[in-house]
Amino acid sequence: MVLFIVGNGFDLALGLKTSYRDFVEWYIKQIKRPEDQRISNFKNNIKNDIGANINSWADLEIKLGEYTNLYKKDEADDFLFIYRDMKEKLNEYIKNQESMVDLSDSDAIVDALSQFLLGFYREFPTNTRNLLVNTLEKRQANIQYNFVTFNYTQTLEDCLNLLPTPFGERGNYTDTLGSVLHLHGEIDKAPLIGVDSDSQILNDAFRSDKRIMRALVKPLMNKEMQENVEIKAHTLINASNVICLFGTSLGDSDISWWVKIGEWLKASASRRLIVFWYSAEPLSTLHYDIKLTEEDNVRMHFIKKAGFTESESAQVANRIIVHIYTNILDMKLIPDEALQNVEA
Repeated sequence: MVLFIVGNGFDLALGLKTSYRDFVEWYIKQIKRPEDQRISNFKNNIKNDIGANINSWADLEIKLGEYTNLYKKDEADDFLFIYRDMKEKLNEYIKNQESMVDLSDSDAIVDALSQFLLGFYREFPTNTRNLLVNTLEKRQANIQYNFVTFNYTQTLEDCLNLLPTPFGERGNYTDTLGSVLHLHGEIDKAPLIGVDSDSQILNDAFRSDKRIMRALVKPLMNKEMQENVEIKAHTLINASNVICLFGTSLGDSDISWWVKIGEWLKASASRRLIVFWYSAEPLSTLHYDIKLTEEDNVRMHFIKKAGFTESESAQVANRIIVHIYTNILDMKLIPDEALQNVEA
């Protein structure tokens, strides 16, 4: 089984402006006169942190836990007020971005997505590519492709729903597409934004406030919603032979998932983790050593997040395949004029 774990990089590849900076710059401008001073103060905190301290959604989520320390013990209501305002605005912003997605060129979408899912390893070095060909293309069993997403949007399933059934045929074997599991909720359906554990909430008093915990700690909220989302995700991870991380920042606000994937990787020498890592600038084809160094950096970044010991790192490093890309999905689904109208 192949599992794709998808982050915001997927929506960005489709042309949605859903980076943390896109949202924050929009959110700061959304002012109802007169604006509540609590919201103004919160926006100023975010504005001061943009660039220097916040580089991804995960960084913003960690900051939320840190911002709790700016409030006194009896100011939990004030924190919840600004948190819920931001969350409502985030839901509105992402919803608007998704509304601009154009799926009319279905043939192009099917072609690009099929090529990626069935041949994501075609540009890997020969030895790595051959290993995955033997693992996947020559596998004498049906393969199911499953998906776990950190995104609130429906863009992934909208694109997958265009693909043919059966998805892939290899002689006597038929490959299929599984469903999409949303780890952090969906637009208008309890989207979760926050930290991975109570230890990331710096205000000691807030950790004993059940309302704060329910709002901010994502695993706790998933558990209390009783939809078994995390159990389902664990089941998919444990059943997989290959896991691909695409569009994730490997941030601390989801660190328990990187630890879980690390445990999965350690459990069997036949398992492979593939990390697709975005680079705004193409790596030099002239200086291959630069590419190898960047891959090592990403590999060690995951190893650190997964909490491997030195001996464990040595055992699994060669089973973590890093592919640094600039443009891997030729599927821009939002017309430029639509974005220009929003920005105007």
